[in-house]
Amino acid sequence: MIRSPLKSNAEDLAIPSQEHALKRMAEGWNRFWFNPIDPTTLGLVRICVGLLALYVHLVYIFDLQQLFGKDAWFNLATINDFRQNEPVYELPSDWGEESRWTPPTTPEEQQYRLK
Repeated sequence: MIRSPLKSNAEDLAIPSQEHALKRMAEGWNRFWFNPIDPTTLGLVRICVGLLALYVHLVYIFDLQQLFGKDAWFNLATINDFRQNEPVYELPSDWGEESRWTPPTTPEEQQYRLK
């Protein structure tokens, strides 16, 4: 048994039983989710998030076409080329050793794996 120089009673250092730990955890869960509290903090957080969302929308309004339009960061031809010609590889859906993914090496494998 562990002895502490600060505590004279060895029972204070005993590990709580699993049943006691589960009960304390359940009480903490209920206290966190179901005790009534003052909603002022939650209201303040909601107001701040709403102001932040409004700010983002106001900032994007003035440069919307330059950011997301036809001649934006990537022009329309580049985006269409990326959509139509870039390969998309199918990764294995299981975790088995035999299904380890390797990049295609031959043109036949590349055509087979394109979606």
